[in-house]
Amino acid sequence: MKNNRGISLIVLVITIIVIIILVAAVVLQLTGNNPIDRSKVTKLVTSYDNIKTDIELFLNNVKIETKAYFTTEEILSGTGSVRKGVTFPQSDKVGQNEDKTWNASGYKLINNKVKTVVTLSDGTEKTVYELIEEKYVELVNDFPLTPNANSHWYIDIESNPYLVFDSIDDIPKYIRGSAKNNEITDDATLAGFVAIK
Repeated sequence: MKNNRGISLIVLVITIIVIIILVAAVVLQLTGNNPIDRSKVTKLVTSYDNIKTDIELFLNNVKIETKAYFTTEEILSGTGSVRKGVTFPQSDKVGQNEDKTWNASGYKLINNKVKTVVTLSDGTEKTVYELIEEKYVELVNDFPLTPNANSHWYIDIESNPYLVFDSIDDIPKYIRGSAKNNEITDDATLAGFVAIK
């Protein structure tokens, strides 16, 4: 038998496949088009959309249930009262004041005594309120997760959600992208709702 000294076709094919995988990984890293990071951003945008939709549905249902006597702000903060003589369908969420007027205390989703001013990527400042997680779960839906312990979901008084980080250093790299200095993110979608205190 002849002793052949060379590489087999199988070893050559495996070597080429490994090289292609390595080249693809390097190209993705250099171009910043990391599919894992993009999926994390997509998940974050989906959470934002879910909160926005869930709160809008909640507010619409409350307005129907309470005959639209309470404003969005009164519902979210649990404040506001309705004059005597107005009747509501049976609801354990509508409270009654001592003077027999009605209030929206059972619908409260935010702690309106603790407001925070946050800054968006374009420098815009917004006054926001932290969502009360227990009330959100009770009245609206499952509470969405945040990227880390230094971030929380807030909403403004018009019910627009914001993902707020304690500082710019707490924002994960996949959210910041190639943002520089005080710019929070280079992603146009995230720039609309990711903020810092």
